[in-house]
Amino acid sequence: MRTLWSVLAILLSSAVLAAQAPLEETSATITAAVRLREAPNMAARMVERLTPKTEVYVTICSNGWCQVSVGTHSGYVPRRFLVKRAAPPPPAVRSPVPRSDSLGWEPPPATSQDMWQVVHSMKGVSHYTILQVDAVAPVRGPLREFRPSLHILCDTAGLSVYLMTSAVLLADTRHTPVRVFWGGTRSPPPPTPWILSREHSAAFVPGPDDFVRKVLRNPDLGIEFRLVDEGARTASFNTRGLRNHLPELEEQCPCFEGLTWTARYCAANRLDSVYLATALDEVPQLVSAPELEYPPELRRIGIEGHVIVEAILDTTGHVEFESVELVQGANPEFDSAAVNYVRAAVFRPARLHGQAVRALVRLPINFVLRRE
Repeated sequence: MRTLWSVLAILLSSAVLAAQAPLEETSATITAAVRLREAPNMAARMVERLTPKTEVYVTICSNGWCQVSVGTHSGYVPRRFLVKRAAPPPPAVRSPVPRSDSLGWEPPPATSQDMWQVVHSMKGVSHYTILQVDAVAPVRGPLREFRPSLHILCDTAGLSVYLMTSAVLLADTRHTPVRVFWGGTRSPPPPTPWILSREHSAAFVPGPDDFVRKVLRNPDLGIEFRLVDEGARTASFNTRGLRNHLPELEEQCPCFEGLTWTARYCAANRLDSVYLATALDEVPQLVSAPELEYPPELRRIGIEGHVIVEAILDTTGHVEFESVELVQGANPEFDSAAVNYVRAAVFRPARLHGQAVRALVRLPINFVLRRE
């Protein structure tokens, strides 16, 4: 009997270990609606709401929490809401691909497979689509190998293209040097400064529209980047199948010029688009607002709170009434007071290319008691 219990215990331990398979430096899928937080704590401020089946990249897991990246956001989610994503099928033919330090580049073996993964997310009015393709082969990292990925993001701010790594990129102020090998190019092209992310683990392409057009013409490309150890790494990508996903990009991007949308169409629809602060020439500025009403009962018992509200501003700087959404609440009475405050506020309108446009704003509202 004791032997039977020992066998059952071993089987149970194996099942638990399988369920908690390592997720570090790999892609995973969100299994349920969950909030992406700034710190590994349920009380930490929310960065983004993630929907089921959202694809994320996991950097590290510890104490039941995992640090993940999705689009341009990064933060923490509980480990129990993640499941490791199955790796895409490898190409039918695979030959060695140069990794680090090579001055030349050989394109990866041609394959007709569509290797792009599609991520859709919907959070209030912040809708976006992300296309992701992983490198054909891993590259050498400071401690271990990792597989970079190329991302195309379309949201209300427009089009962004960026290279995601799980290492720290060499920084020159806000930029990092990158070389792109197109098609059969063997000789090293001149480096181009790409814009670094806040964590220095991703680099954004300057001129993303032109880059996407080049990718459509040259599906085999190599991207050489440098890490803080000064070593060059070259990641090879097979981007075939991108043209199949253009309708998904055009559906989300407010102005995706040069493919099927025309400049005239973009200009005509710019007023109807909603822009994020990162896409604006002039961000909205608060002009006037009523006095924030502190709930009397909460004031009496000494309760304080922090609320975050998201809203769309029209081209006159007024809040669109139905667009106001509670992003992070504290207490129903605080929440109601914060929403009423935002709806009555007036802003200097956001501007893009000298024209007033609609903009999405996220406003922190603090309820703090004065200390005598």
